[in-house]
Amino acid sequence: MTLINGSSTNGSRLRPKVCLETSVFAALFGHEDEKGKTAHGILHDAAEGRVQVVVSSLVLVECESVPGRAGEDIVSEADTLAASAVASDAVADFFESEFLTRCNVDPFTGELARRLRADLSGIVPLAPNAWLWLATALLMECDYLMTYDRRVHKLNGQAALGNLQVVPPARPWDGGQLSLADVEGVMSLAPGVGVVRSRTVEI
Repeated sequence: MTLINGSSTNGSRLRPKVCLETSVFAALFGHEDEKGKTAHGILHDAAEGRVQVVVSSLVLVECESVPGRAGEDIVSEADTLAASAVASDAVADFFESEFLTRCNVDPFTGELARRLRADLSGIVPLAPNAWLWLATALLMECDYLMTYDRRVHKLNGQAALGNLQVVPPARPWDGGQLSLADVEGVMSLAPGVGVVRSRTVEI
């Protein structure tokens, strides 16, 4: 894991900083065509150094398994358990990728999440993990929290969130440059997508 400040000496952001919530990875791992393609593009931009991607360690619990690859038949309970273990390891390895910054849920994150819930739950009630994602994005000074959870989008523009934009996944920083994600066959796929030759996923 690498932690990059992302600020120049004059205080301007060199690259956008994006916190990707679990639903983005669920789309990637779950073979959701359009949503998965967007996730691929964002992660390739991160690998190319065009954007910084932040994730909370919550993602390790929320993405604890990956659906089996199409065409595979699980014929026994033992095979099911073995396949689940391999998938879980692949997910854990994926979130150790150098182009991701993984943040722990520490007391500072918990306290900020508690205050956000107290201030904003009247607008939309959210599960505790959603407040923790918001707190992570704020503490990491992210430009965006990207999620497919439409309830969280209702908080976009709230003063308590400062300049953080809470939006569906997209690539607003893309100025038409060709990314590896735009070239068919270049990307090493995420766990559970196509053929993965090792448990460590490279992008």
